[in-house]
Amino acid sequence: MSVSTGSDDSQDYPMLEITSAIQQKLRIDFEELTKQIQHHGAKGREREALVAEQFLDTYLPATVRVIRGAEIIDWRGGRSRECDLLVVDSSTPRLAGVTFRIVPVEYVHGVVEIKSHLNASELRDAIAKIAQAKALKKEAFQSGANMYQTLSVYGKTFAYFPTYGIIFEYSGGNLSHLLDAQLDAQRRLPMEQWTDLLVVLDSGVIIYTDPTSFHWSVRAMPCSELVAVRSEDALVPATIFAQLAFSTAWLPRVAMDKYFPGPWGISVARKPT
Repeated sequence: MSVSTGSDDSQDYPMLEITSAIQQKLRIDFEELTKQIQHHGAKGREREALVAEQFLDTYLPATVRVIRGAEIIDWRGGRSRECDLLVVDSSTPRLAGVTFRIVPVEYVHGVVEIKSHLNASELRDAIAKIAQAKALKKEAFQSGANMYQTLSVYGKTFAYFPTYGIIFEYSGGNLSHLLDAQLDAQRRLPMEQWTDLLVVLDSGVIIYTDPTSFHWSVRAMPCSELVAVRSEDALVPATIFAQLAFSTAWLPRVAMDKYFPGPWGISVARKPT
């Protein structure tokens, strides 16, 4: 299903103007780096930097921050592939090796995959990466840390903030084809591992709606329908959805000792009293 959005020119909306200006700058900067940088890896890093610095750092709440090129781990030994961008809690510890960075999954609020141009094969790969990250177990919480706050999404109730998945494409994606490819790729996945938001900068977004009320949904629910929303200002709905998603993020107290099982090479000498 596809729908179109329009804008009301009878009023001034400063936020719309700012978002549209950022979208235009993203396009211009992306076209410029495409001309100047030929190495695929370098181009990918610059592409990620543009989205992180010009979009996410500008609009996400101060309770989260964005990091690039990291892997996610859980305390049971699960590990994601390297993610383009992670939206993490502002309290996330800075755990890094010489050439890589790792983040305990409890601190991860969102995963963002960024593409220059998406075809069906690349979309399936991005969806699989997000699903793998979402499948990691958020279990290393202190006892009693999850007593008071829950979130009901995907037809389940969670005592933590489930990881939010975004795919961002700069240009060229056919929304109808991408919609069909996303439906097919997610058909065998549990709902909580689905991609939550797909943004094509020059075309629109793919999101979930309630087919009975036609209200947009930040995350999928059992009754949701996946729809393509065509918009020349795709960054506007993308901003709304990202803000709605991450403004509700919270972090129960993490039990980091589960990631560092003892005795840590320490011996204790005791003297009798």
